[in-house]
Amino acid sequence: CSLCVCVLPPGDRCFCSFDLDCTGKVLVAGTDARDGDSSVLIWDARQSSPLDGFEEIHSDDVTQVKFHPTRKDQLLTGSTDGLVCVLDLSEPDKENALISVLNSESSVNRVGFFGLDWDCVYCLTHVESFYTWHA
Repeated sequence: CSLCVCVLPPGDRCFCSFDLDCTGKVLVAGTDARDGDSSVLIWDARQSSPLDGFEEIHSDDVTQVKFHPTRKDQLLTGSTDGLVCVLDLSEPDKENALISVLNSESSVNRVGFFGLDWDCVYCLTHVESFYTWHA
């Protein structure tokens, strides 16, 4: 049995990726690019209107968004612009929320965390290149 708790209204952008934080309360989505910018939108999973978002961290489609498995406020984003961004969503100032920008130099397919303490980041590109960084 499944229960629909949220219906996202259609907008002017297509969603390319979604993820839920480790508490199941925060939903994040990455959008396609329009006019040179894409968005990373954040919702309370029980509401239909976005709480917040990031508009200028990627210049192309956001192909992957991934929350840290244990730190509910840490988020990775990957894009066809080749960038992987590490964000701290607990930071109220968006300028300071961007912790790191990692460059894969190729369109990003998948991102995620790994390691004993989940303190490393991986990126798989659309041309099957694999990158790792210490977060």
